Amino acid sequence: MSLRFAARFLGVRDRDLFPVPSIDLIVRVGKIPRGEHEEGFRYPVWRISRRYDETQVGTIAGTLRKRLGRFGIAFENDDNYLILSDEPLDEELANEILANI
Repeated sequence: MSLRFAARFLGVRDRDLFPVPSIDLIVRVGKIPRGEHEEGFRYPVWRISRRYDETQVGTIAGTLRKRLGRFGIAFENDDNYLILSDEPLDEELANEILANI
């Protein structure tokens, strides 16, 4: 699933798309501030790369959309991006996603 399709599917607005040189840095930090005029943090919830096919990405995005809200996406390119959410990913949801893909 391409970055643009995932952004539309999750309801991510253009202002919540973040080009970054390396998404590994965001994963290591674990959370990033929402913005200058907004309080709170965005948490990395799932990294999408070429190892996932379109069906798997659809399952991941669909499950996240049902259980979490307000998304953003940090991306290196169209095939390598990180889905961000205002809520952290819990172990139960991660296990549910892994069981379904």
